[in-house]
Amino acid sequence: MLNLRFSLECFRQGDNSLVVTGTPISTTPFVRNPMACQALCVAEDNCFYFNFYSNGGFCLLFDIYAMAEETTDGTSNNGITSGPRICSESPLKIKG
Repeated sequence: MLNLRFSLECFRQGDNSLVVTGTPISTTPFVRNPMACQALCVAEDNCFYFNFYSNGGFCLLFDIYAMAEETTDGTSNNGITSGPRICSESPLKIKG
C-alpha cells in the first residue's frame, strides 16, 4: 500500500498559472478539493496529472501525454488548480 503525503506544494493555482491540457482520461464531479483530486489521480493507474475546478468541484485526470500551458488569450485560470500525480514525481511538462 502506498503511503503518500498530499500537499499543495507542487500545485499551480490561479491567474497565469499552468493548466493541464489534453483529453482527460476521467472526469469526476463533486470533488472536495485539489488534494482529493490528486488522490483520485493516484488511484488511477494511467493518471499522471490533474486539473481541479473549484467552481463545481470537477476533477479531470490526464495521462502521460498531457501538457501544461499558460493562458495567453487574456482569460483567467482563476479557480483551477493543476498538479502531478505525486508531488515528488512527474513535474508538469510545459507546452512549447
